[in-house]
Amino acid sequence: MIKINECRVSNDNKNIYIDAVTDVGYNFTSIKIWNESTFKVLVKAKDIPFSGESEKEILIVSAGSVGLAKFDGIYFIEFQSNAPGEECDTCPNPVTAVITNLVSYYRCAMEMLLRANKSCLNIFSSEICDSGDANSAMSVHLLIDGINECIKINRFMDAINLLSKLRTICASCSNCVPTSNDDTNFVECSSCNQTSVYYS
Repeated sequence: MIKINECRVSNDNKNIYIDAVTDVGYNFTSIKIWNESTFKVLVKAKDIPFSGESEKEILIVSAGSVGLAKFDGIYFIEFQSNAPGEECDTCPNPVTAVITNLVSYYRCAMEMLLRANKSCLNIFSSEICDSGDANSAMSVHLLIDGINECIKINRFMDAINLLSKLRTICASCSNCVPTSNDDTNFVECSSCNQTSVYYS
């Protein structure tokens, strides 16, 4: 049996932290990573180096070590060990962890909201709302929620398809620059001279 205690992207998007354990007396035999473009194409999997000396692996995987500039999108990490499978002693027992980093899409939605006509953001306004930005921001949030829900129910291909749509909508987002300190994240939009706080 394999248990994943932690598998997450660092705040700077440059590392993945992994803490995984298999049955006592056994060790990991393979740890591979795919992104949404290469998922389950075996020849495109990147091997994650690990010690293989005990049942516990605590790793920091840098984006550069798997050929990326940063972790942005959906990542699938498959763990295998030599512990007997639940169904039979010789069955492989892979476990897949799925992690997402969708912060850039929250920033995209924030930029759209900052550009939107203010009457479109007031549900009590009687003004006619004609803002593609407000509608696009809602679409972005719906797609992000859809991705997360698809992952929860193991519909990985649907999550990948939703991410593709999300990238299409957010392809034009470039005017907002994220900044952060230890406590708060901000988006500063140069096209509208506004600042907003977001939480990731």
